[in-house]
Amino acid sequence: MIKVLHVVGTKPRGGIGTVLKEMVKLMDKENFSNDFIYSDLPFDSDFKNFVTKYGSSVIEMPSFRNGNLFKYVYLLNRFYKVNSRNYDILHVHSANTGILDLFFGYIYGIKNRIVHSHSSKFSDVWIKAVRNSFIYFFAKFFVTGKIACSKEAGLFLFKSSDFLIYRNAIDIDYFSFSIENRLNMRLRMGFKDTLVIGHVGNFDKVKNHTFLIQVFKELTLKVDDIVLCLYGEGILKDDVTKLVFALGINDKVRFMGRMNNMNEELSGVDIIIFPSLFEGIPLSLVEAQACGLPVISSNTISKEVICSDRFSMLPLDGNIDLWVEEVMKYSKLSVESRSLYNEKLRKGIYSSFVNVKVLENYYSLLI
Repeated sequence: MIKVLHVVGTKPRGGIGTVLKEMVKLMDKENFSNDFIYSDLPFDSDFKNFVTKYGSSVIEMPSFRNGNLFKYVYLLNRFYKVNSRNYDILHVHSANTGILDLFFGYIYGIKNRIVHSHSSKFSDVWIKAVRNSFIYFFAKFFVTGKIACSKEAGLFLFKSSDFLIYRNAIDIDYFSFSIENRLNMRLRMGFKDTLVIGHVGNFDKVKNHTFLIQVFKELTLKVDDIVLCLYGEGILKDDVTKLVFALGINDKVRFMGRMNNMNEELSGVDIIIFPSLFEGIPLSLVEAQACGLPVISSNTISKEVICSDRFSMLPLDGNIDLWVEEVMKYSKLSVESRSLYNEKLRKGIYSSFVNVKVLENYYSLLI
């Protein structure tokens, strides 16, 4: 059996957490074992409960922030000193926070040490980008394998084409459009003929909620029965809430929080708007396309995410009218046609079943 230790950095949330759950669920349990190590508080009990159900172990380390760095290094060193012999592969999903894992993995004899690029930038904050770039400069000396979620993300981090592409894939059927789910969601929320705009993502700077709210404000001037559903949590949620109230659209914006039934929620949404400053392959957009949803995103993310003809990429140059026009165009599409798109994606590059087989083969070739 090939034993893999996945280094997630801080708690696995959002797209990376979803990708890892799909991997654990589908990977051959007789030939592969996947454990996870991550830090930060509070720990993600949902992720832990999911992966342990499929036989994985989770190692929870204290946060390395707030003066805990020396304690963190001490405990991490002790863990690898005792447990490195139990693993064939170290798979690091955070190139900057995983530098110590790569170092200790090297010191204590884990022969295969993979770095996985999940984004096309180190950070949207320049000082953090410089810091993370500096950290990876040293981390790369302990790396023996390279994986990326897209060609763009791989070329960004590795500066060459010598890497495996393991896409942020999903269970395509799970996100198929359902008229029953649509009716249930809209009945619960009190939507009848409402045009429902959706956004899925944490309230972080990179998600560009300010621009999203500005676009939606203009849409409310054109469409009376319209609502914006914001799925996610995050440190900027209060700021976004204040902006919504300042613009007087608080009666048309719903803060939905994190939900475990996004497959059902997406059936009730009509259009996704996604104006991120940068991304690798946003998993939420793959999920939306599997549900037949039209997507309007910024042109700053990888074009590799496009897998349907209901996808538009627009610039973030302040031309809000362009975004509004695109929404109005998609608002005329029939709901019934959405069910056709799931079949188109099922055998494609974003099927989690297809991608897990790629990763199994890659792991096998290393041993």
